[in-house]
Amino acid sequence: LALELADDPAAGDGGLVARLLLSEKPGERQAAEASVLAASPGSAPLMQRVAGQLLVRQGQVESGRGRLRIAAQATPPLLGALCDLGDTYLAGGDPEAALPLFEAAIAAHPTHPRAVLGAAEARLALERPLDGSLAELLAVDADPGSAPPLQARLRFEVAFARVLAARGDTEAASRRLKLAAGALGDSAGLEAARAGLLLDGRAFE
Repeated sequence: LALELADDPAAGDGGLVARLLLSEKPGERQAAEASVLAASPGSAPLMQRVAGQLLVRQGQVESGRGRLRIAAQATPPLLGALCDLGDTYLAGGDPEAALPLFEAAIAAHPTHPRAVLGAAEARLALERPLDGSLAELLAVDADPGSAPPLQARLRFEVAFARVLAARGDTEAASRRLKLAAGALGDSAGLEAARAGLLLDGRAFE
């Protein structure tokens, strides 16, 4: 279906996004990115979100945020765009600005996995109470339909473990990351996160 959309001039914004997602050669990708970035502010929210993601990756963070806000304020809003926007503030060292964006997405969809993990990361950075985050993380865990997307799974597991450890349950945090390694495969990121939590919990052995 994506191949058909990419080749169909009548597919509009969907065709442009499909072409970007399917592009493999550098020249094809540059052309597809240029087409997406040339979209007017009145184009579809999905197009605005993808354009915002591209601009942020290119280092044009403020321009990217502008596009993401258009998608986040659409009717209905794109919750993924709210999370992308929150992530730009987390990456910029401003968890205070990020948290309300994630919380707005959670208000609309309480088990939105990226919103829940982003809110947990922001609260951890701000040293806020974590009871709410633990409940949200457990709700995502309990809902098979809310499983984090593959590219966010490692981040989700690390955030969950950090919340457990911050609430004093280092053993459960370590166990969580050991189980994640079994499901996702051993990785330096998981092992480093587990080691850090164990050190913070003074479990030196």
